[in-house]
Amino acid sequence: MIEWQLASLPISLLGVLVVGTAILLAVAGLVFVRRLVPLSVLETNHEVGGILIQIVSPAYAVLLAFVVFAVWTQHDDADSFVAEEANRLANLFRNAPGLPEPEQSQLLTGLRQYGQIVIDQEWEAMARGEESQQASDTYDSLVTLLVGMEPLSGREGSFYRASLENLNALGDLRMRRLLSSRTALPTVLWILLIGGGGITIGFSYLFGAKNLWAQALMTAAAAGTIAFFLFLILVTDLPFTGDVKVSPEALQLVLKHFDQTEGK
Repeated sequence: MIEWQLASLPISLLGVLVVGTAILLAVAGLVFVRRLVPLSVLETNHEVGGILIQIVSPAYAVLLAFVVFAVWTQHDDADSFVAEEANRLANLFRNAPGLPEPEQSQLLTGLRQYGQIVIDQEWEAMARGEESQQASDTYDSLVTLLVGMEPLSGREGSFYRASLENLNALGDLRMRRLLSSRTALPTVLWILLIGGGGITIGFSYLFGAKNLWAQALMTAAAAGTIAFFLFLILVTDLPFTGDVKVSPEALQLVLKHFDQTEGK
């Protein structure tokens, strides 16, 4: 739930919140340790600490890179689902004129309603991990319409089979889109990512540079880099939430194209 709320924030505010907080906490922790532990004591940790941090840091970097790749792939897949759903919707529009009346007009009307409801209602619902019941009902009515038609043969039969195939695929892609809108990183993985970042930065406190400001800048840079990757994961993990969400542009183009075609 916290991830949904954070991802819904404006991306600029979220970036400042995540990266800025991480830098402030990291530098504050460093200053606290330096006031608590003498520099001479920290310098004795350099040899052993250097070996250990070479083990911890690469392991965390691999985990971070893997998660970034996974959530970006998931985001890209969601975009592909929407594009393919738009293609199936376009195919249904193109095949509808091959069907007899009154089913042809009913199908065209239902397809427009479905596309508009998905754009106007379901996109906003998916940002909360929900769906539009009206979109579900409209799709079900389209299925009922085609399934309830009398058996067709010849040219009309070919268009009917193509329409039914595309409608089934449309429902499958809608389900994939809805599932991808609800898929988020498990809480335990977020704990591991944040905890691993904290441990990695914490290791830098075991070392002591004579110039505290220089060490503070290095610590801030490291914390900011890690926080930026966590920020990237946060804004891409939920494909239909936030400012980096997948756009319904493909569906909008389909509706616009066939509205213009009908108006000619």
